[in-house]
Amino acid sequence: MIKRIVLAIFSFFLFASNSYAVSPVILYGMSGDASGLGYLEDANCAGAWYMNADGSTGETDRCVGGSEDLTVSASDTIPTSATVPSGYAGTSRDFENSEADFLYHAANGATDIYGAEQGLTFCAWFKMESNGIYEIIANGEDGDEGYMVRTNTILEAWIRNNADDDGVAAYGATNITSGWHHTCVVHDPVGNEIIIYVDGSEDSNGASNPLSFSEGLDNSDQAFTVGAYPGAGSPFDGLIDEVGVWSRAFTPAEVLDIFTNGIDGSRGGND
Repeated sequence: MIKRIVLAIFSFFLFASNSYAVSPVILYGMSGDASGLGYLEDANCAGAWYMNADGSTGETDRCVGGSEDLTVSASDTIPTSATVPSGYAGTSRDFENSEADFLYHAANGATDIYGAEQGLTFCAWFKMESNGIYEIIANGEDGDEGYMVRTNTILEAWIRNNADDDGVAAYGATNITSGWHHTCVVHDPVGNEIIIYVDGSEDSNGASNPLSFSEGLDNSDQAFTVGAYPGAGSPFDGLIDEVGVWSRAFTPAEVLDIFTNGIDGSRGGND
């Protein structure tokens, strides 16, 4: 206990002396405390899942006080895999395009984030096993999505706007068809942008990313899903790990931190 108090005091003066503006969540997540909760204790955590359950078992919402547990789509199995991002522990889950399996929870939960000035961040690790247009995270299905991110040869982040019920998309630049990649998509209502991050950095692509956007977020009436649309459309083929949604816009430093240390600050060590 004394060691942790001394570390916290030292960290405070270290950051203060360098005039950094660091949120308590980032400081806690970067402290190296293996029991830390990182971004799971963020007051804006709307849903977060380790991806460590097996077969027909769903995923427990790991947000502190969260209740958005995920269910496996009917008659499907999504096994765990020991293949995880480099430096991470625990497991991922293995989705199959041929089986159209996915995880979901019902509409109108905490992940149904919308409004004219509403911030939003959604993140995940993924590793494609074949190339194609696959859904990683979707709040609603095509034509009625609130927000979603999907693979192509690059990442596509779609948000349905609050003004005229029309969808817009930001497009990344990095080829993400091989190996593990981490993404966070941020809706920044202050800067009026949609921003795709890949592997901890903004995936700049001219006017396509960041994408100028000021119309707000639509209220989807469809389920929240991981690995496909709610109706099993565009099912993902590959591994997904450490999924999370927050009802605020992450800073670039926070995106880098969650890429580096994971959703609970332990690189999957609490799976």
